[in-house]
Amino acid sequence: MQLWVDLKQVLEPFFDIDDLHPQSALLGFYSEPNQSPNLLLNHLLLIFKIYIYNSRNKHTVNLNELIENIKRTAQLELESSELFYNNDYYIMKWLPLTAFLNM
Repeated sequence: MQLWVDLKQVLEPFFDIDDLHPQSALLGFYSEPNQSPNLLLNHLLLIFKIYIYNSRNKHTVNLNELIENIKRTAQLELESSELFYNNDYYIMKWLPLTAFLNM
């Protein structure tokens, strides 16, 4: 849980991240029907969960490694979307973190 709090603090100037609760940890972040979907937030949660799972044998987690995973994932998604998908969709998805990703 502390890693999520640390990630939240790092991304706070760029993007509002909700607190992690047992329900959101298992099912993702729910959005009301009249709200825009939490696509980026849920994608960050998936990256977080995969990072935790992959780090289980090391018995340690590192915020900088998680941030690098987020940046790699965003870069891969944006670059591949230029070739195969509607690029605007992915640009808009990652837009809140553009300044963070370019750091």
